[in-house]
Amino acid sequence: MNLRQVVSQSMAALMLLSAAHYAAAHDYIVGLGSGDVTAVAMGDSSNAWAVAPGFNGLQSRLSARAFLIKDTDAKTGGNEVLFVVVEAGLPGASVRDVVLQELAGMKGFASRFSAENLVMVAIHTHGAPPNGDTDRPKLFKAQVAGILQAIINADQNKAVTTINISRGELNTVSRNRSIEAYKLDNADDRKIVGEAGIDPLMTQLTFVRGGAAVGALTFFATHPTNMVDDGFSYVTGDSYGYAARRLEDQMNQGKKSGDPRFIAAFAQTNPGDVTSNVNFDICTDRQLFSHHQWGCKRGVKDTPFDSMKEIGERLYGKAYTMLTSPGAVPVDDGLAAARQGLNYRYQSVALHNILVDEKYTRGTGSNGSSPGAQRTCAPAWGAAFAAGSTEDLGTPLAAEGADNSLSLAGILGIGLQIPVLSDILKVVAHYALHLDASLATLTPELRTCQGRKDVIAALPAVETEMHLLKLGSLYMAVAPFELPVMAGYRIRRALTATLDAGDIKNVLALGYLYGESPSLEVGGFAGYLVTPEEYDAKQYESGYTDWGKWSQPAVTQALDMLAVNLKDNAAPPPRAPVAQPAADDPLTALVTAADTPEENMPAPVAWDGIPLFRVIGSVLTAPAIHQENSFNNTHQVVTAEFVSGHPMNRLRRNDTFLVIEKQAADGSWQEYRRDDKWGTRIQWNPTGVLCINCKSATVTWEVEPGNPGGTYRIVHKGNYKPFWVLPDVVEFRSETAPFVVAAQG
Repeated sequence: MNLRQVVSQSMAALMLLSAAHYAAAHDYIVGLGSGDVTAVAMGDSSNAWAVAPGFNGLQSRLSARAFLIKDTDAKTGGNEVLFVVVEAGLPGASVRDVVLQELAGMKGFASRFSAENLVMVAIHTHGAPPNGDTDRPKLFKAQVAGILQAIINADQNKAVTTINISRGELNTVSRNRSIEAYKLDNADDRKIVGEAGIDPLMTQLTFVRGGAAVGALTFFATHPTNMVDDGFSYVTGDSYGYAARRLEDQMNQGKKSGDPRFIAAFAQTNPGDVTSNVNFDICTDRQLFSHHQWGCKRGVKDTPFDSMKEIGERLYGKAYTMLTSPGAVPVDDGLAAARQGLNYRYQSVALHNILVDEKYTRGTGSNGSSPGAQRTCAPAWGAAFAAGSTEDLGTPLAAEGADNSLSLAGILGIGLQIPVLSDILKVVAHYALHLDASLATLTPELRTCQGRKDVIAALPAVETEMHLLKLGSLYMAVAPFELPVMAGYRIRRALTATLDAGDIKNVLALGYLYGESPSLEVGGFAGYLVTPEEYDAKQYESGYTDWGKWSQPAVTQALDMLAVNLKDNAAPPPRAPVAQPAADDPLTALVTAADTPEENMPAPVAWDGIPLFRVIGSVLTAPAIHQENSFNNTHQVVTAEFVSGHPMNRLRRNDTFLVIEKQAADGSWQEYRRDDKWGTRIQWNPTGVLCINCKSATVTWEVEPGNPGGTYRIVHKGNYKPFWVLPDVVEFRSETAPFVVAAQG
């Protein structure tokens, strides 16, 4: 080999190395933003618990966080995806549809987003009110307005950004609550996933500008259901909301007013049968309508508040370690240029009465046998779902694993087949339980097809929406289900093979998509997706697995069709424009609800009562300081009580119901805490003797460790409806007398 050949080959090698380095530095245009979706829906209960007390308090504000990602590579057609994480209980297609309608009419957003490239997911906190509808327009407006606020903020702060990815494992926040069903899964699959039946994988996308992280999107799998017992009645983001705010607060320390804020979100993967209430089996009183046994410490700490904080701290701690430790790599690292970048596929597909190829049923028969091709059923709801899960402690309506044909839920199913009684039950279910009043005809053929499920209602056979996103080496299959661990694994395994993605960790299965599907819930939510083996166990989750025993293989097959189409990384097909609904379309009424100014919406009460010899905002109980012990630390807790108005008189989005103010050296008062920080909460209760619509608001402040002490006062802010007829409500503000807090260790 002569010198010229050596030089030529050396230059070629350097060029290849340079190209590889350039490939790893693929840039994106990214925008990050958040919005307030809080609504203290007093009297309404969570749509994530089947039975629970109505809300009357606020533990933490709820947020939507938007991640707008655009590929800078023109070869991919300038692909743009909007990924939104909402601190909500259950998703609803109607919310997504109205968000699209609003964006279509906004300057700068028209034609950019549609159902194909807007992906919205809920964190599944059980402390969020229903999504709302035309009967609850303020609830609906709160969620839509907060999501739009997050999207607009993200669009306004978009810039060239590097996206890195890191992974880790967290084993201390999860326990499988349907282990009896999980143990029926194929033994070879259980060996791979683990006999505990949890998914410890944490995946984090980090967004970096100028060498500094500006945001993080973290994926994990566990139910945020810590706020039980005394915590049931509080609006809260639970552990996922806590972890997100904790990470944001940590990363935003020292930033000046006006500086871009770090945005953090925690999204769900496949937690359908996994709970963070790891001690649920010590609870012995089951099948209670209240869904809980008072004093039963099913969480990791003695109180639901401390359990939520502890689980949130563990989530935050792992995420922060991943964020700040070396090891994250660009999401396109190691990929050939043709496989880099952002891409997506979307479909709305019918899953009822379809043939599922034997490829997707393999190993799901008796003793790991392969039952061959199978057919799905029309969608239906089973009595086992009315039993509640193991962590819910059950209900009197039905029992897990039992013959429920003559249970209370089974009798309800019989009532749904009687014409007049059916109409009454549907109305009750709609207004009391937020369930969809639309049911299909229940036929003997449907019962037979659904197998071991004790069918009590047939659901409308609508199509189901799903997405497959590609961001560099990471693929995300997104669907409107609660995905149990094994179902998530099987989806990921199939797509990993089809996409030639290498490690199964490069594919995530995400649930809680805002999208159309057969649903009991108003607005659309497809329930659970258990495996064929788990289906026959008749556990809670199987009762709401829509299309019968072969539902999970059918969904896997549908997602795999998207993977086949995406494998070559070709540009996505043209997107359908967002069509304006007709005047008589129910969507039109929802758009009107979202667009109606809050001051033009009726107050929730005709008037707010005021106790005799008091005025609105009067301090009923002066600040009282007492000691509490939690996390092995004794700390001060301050409470004060005020005369108040209904918390839904005004949503008070981007505002607060309380402020903790600290007195400065010059005597002025400065804001120290408000209701978006851990340690503060507010609860409304009836007050006064024979006082109609009279309410008090009790503010609680858990003084945080390290507080240097000082002079403080508690401020309560709100709105009230006067006794006389007025078109609007009146804002008020009230302060307590000053009090002194000792320095905290």
